[in-house]
Amino acid sequence: MYRSSRGSTRVKPADHDRIVRDNKISTEGVTRIEIGNLLENFKTDILGTLTTQLDIMQAKQKQMEAE
Repeated sequence: MYRSSRGSTRVKPADHDRIVRDNKISTEGVTRIEIGNLLENFKTDILGTLTTQLDIMQAKQKQMEAE
């Protein structure tokens, strides 16, 4: 018996199980420090984006007030 999903080719059960196992995310090598670093980088990026947007809004407001 072969398993298949919509739009895919037929796959033998043993091959399907290997593909699923190979595609699972391994968390063995991920440390709390790495996750913490990723979170800090994300927060820094968000704050940078918000700061840039705020600066643009303030510049537009000053331009409108000058006109």
